[in-house]
Amino acid sequence: MKKNFILLATMIAVFILHTVSFAVDGNVWLVDKNGKKHFTCPVRGNDAVVDEDTKYSDYKGDRYYFCSPGCKPAFEADPVKYIEEMRIPGNVVKVKGKKQYFNCPITSEIGKLKKDTPFSDYNGKRYYLCCPDCKPKFDANPQEYIDSLGKKTGKQCDKSSDCCTLGCTSCGK
Repeated sequence: MKKNFILLATMIAVFILHTVSFAVDGNVWLVDKNGKKHFTCPVRGNDAVVDEDTKYSDYKGDRYYFCSPGCKPAFEADPVKYIEEMRIPGNVVKVKGKKQYFNCPITSEIGKLKKDTPFSDYNGKRYYLCCPDCKPKFDANPQEYIDSLGKKTGKQCDKSSDCCTLGCTSCGK
């Protein structure tokens, strides 16, 4: 009787382990203060927020979310292609409405992402920079600057920029 119980318990445990997903988020780049996951769709490159209707696929232990249901079959047909081409933000620190804010890895300034914001791609992530002068510095040694993100104090705030809505360390706003 005891052997049957142990065998049954083992079979149930194996079944649970095989059915429960332990995938980590492969394309989530920010979990905001409300717990919402912001992601970049690997198929279309659109930024979106995970909700109860968001479609996803698990691939090699990573979970990839999609901006629309039609992206899932495209991804599943050739996941390697989409993963290799995907660039998720590496230094976006806040989303406010449709505005995204980033921490420049060179100056530590907080900037508002715009269409013409300079950037560099490194290890599958896109790092935004406060000005074109920062790009060659970052490109020369990206890992050094990535490692120091969030450890430096940024330039003095002018108290009028959008960065102050984030909780500026210089002026306390």
